[in-house]
Amino acid sequence: MLYQNLYGRRNIGQEYAARYGWNEALHAARDRLTPPFAFRHTYEEVVKWYQAHRYTEITKLCDEPLPAGVPDSYPLNIGVRGRRAI
Repeated sequence: MLYQNLYGRRNIGQEYAARYGWNEALHAARDRLTPPFAFRHTYEEVVKWYQAHRYTEITKLCDEPLPAGVPDSYPLNIGVRGRRAI
């Protein structure tokens, strides 16, 4: 918070530097400390996890239209919906 609110605003300029509160500072810290790699899973792999936990009516969300404003990288994510059997 100190870096962004004091150093950043002075060196970047008041009108360009975002002002960070506690939540924004925590979010930025998590982003900076996240490992530089990601694990990707296939739909088939995720569907098997759902089936192993007794989910039925499993739907892959790749066929749903993207909402307005969603980045183009969104289709890289895996989305699955299901109903848990009782």
